[in-house]
Amino acid sequence: MPHVRPRLLPDGSERVQGANAARAAVPAFVEPPPKPSAMLDVTKKLQAKDKHGVFAEPVTEAIAPGYFSVVATPMDFRTLRENVRLGKYQSWDAFVQDVELIFANAMAYNPVGTAVHALAAKTLEHARRAAEKARNAGLSPGARAKRAKIAHVASMASFCLLYTSDAADDTPCVDLGGRRII
Repeated sequence: MPHVRPRLLPDGSERVQGANAARAAVPAFVEPPPKPSAMLDVTKKLQAKDKHGVFAEPVTEAIAPGYFSVVATPMDFRTLRENVRLGKYQSWDAFVQDVELIFANAMAYNPVGTAVHALAAKTLEHARRAAEKARNAGLSPGARAKRAKIAHVASMASFCLLYTSDAADDTPCVDLGGRRII
C-alpha cells in the first residue's frame, strides 16, 4: 500500500494525498434513513417497467444455466421487497446498490444485443432517476442543496485524485472557479 503523506498548504493546514484525500475533502452530511414506503414505491415503479416479470423472482439454474458462475450476488424484486420489509436498508445508498445489482446481474449474464440485456440497461437508468427523486423527496430544500453540493465536491475530489495522483509537484487541484478542491 503506498505511503500517504500530507502536504503543508500556505495556510499551514495539511493536504492529504492518496486514497483518503477524497473523503477528507468532503464535508459531512447525515442523511435520514429511507422510509420503507418510499423504497417500496420505487420498487413498484420499477416493476411496472418489467412487464414480463423478468426481474420479479430469484433466478434459478433451471431458468438460466450457468447463472451462478457469472453472478456472485443474485438480486430480484421479491428479495428487494423482503429486504425492505426486514429493515435491511438503513440508507438510500444500500437500497440503490441492491436495485442496481438486479440490472447489473442481468447485463452480466445476458449478452449485449439480447432483449433482457436491453431491458436491464433501460430499467437501470430509470431506477437511478426514480431512486434519486424519492431520495430527494425526503429532504428539505436546504438539505437537498447541501447533499447536492457534497456530491459535487466528492465527485471533483475523486476526479482530482484520478488525474493528479501521479503529479510529482505540489500542484493543487482546483475547480473551474480556481477554488482548491483538495
